[in-house]
Amino acid sequence: MSCFSRAYAESGTVLFDRARAQLLAAQNAKSPQAKHKTYLRAASELKEFLERHPHHSSAATARFNVGSIYEDFAMTTGDRDDATRALHYFREMVRFSPKDSLADDALYEVGVVCEKVYQDTRCRD
Repeated sequence: MSCFSRAYAESGTVLFDRARAQLLAAQNAKSPQAKHKTYLRAASELKEFLERHPHHSSAATARFNVGSIYEDFAMTTGDRDDATRALHYFREMVRFSPKDSLADDALYEVGVVCEKVYQDTRCRD
């Protein structure tokens, strides 16, 4: 591996680790407002990681985590925009990493979002 490739991979790992730290902070936040704000920050950092390193070894987990954050928002508020975002990231996770151990979980979550938020045939494709 060249020095450039190693630096590229390491910077992806650093970005992913920082985003995961935000995710853990959100899970431990005391107030609902702090939790929501920290989850938004985590989602933003995970998306930045994915933009810069879409094929990183942790990209599948990042996509699943972003989908999970938006799914949680959609389930809490019923916001269809958040549900659409969740569906996007879960489907992207399966599309980019169909053999990943989280792929079947992502497909399951697509079904959950479709059933609980849309309650119609919108998700059939």
